[in-house]
Amino acid sequence: MKIDWNTGLVAHLGMEFLEVTPERIVARLKVTDKLLTTTDTVHGGTLMAFADTVGATATSVNLPPVVRGVELRRIGLAGAVRF
Repeated sequence: MKIDWNTGLVAHLGMEFLEVTPERIVARLKVTDKLLTTTDTVHGGTLMAFADTVGATATSVNLPPVVRGVELRRIGLAGAVRF
């Protein structure tokens, strides 16, 4: 089955999947003003959504089609500062 990974929340937040295979997931996030906090750092929720989406994609291409779940904890993710 061919899946369009660049739709929905992915497109809304400016994520883009460049490569999706069982061996490798390559994605990027275009950081815009809409994704920044009042102190010009990337919002933690944006980073968590990006990490969760990439992790879920990796899971979905490596498991048979069954109900899936991924546990995600925010440990060691720091905000990015725009220069």
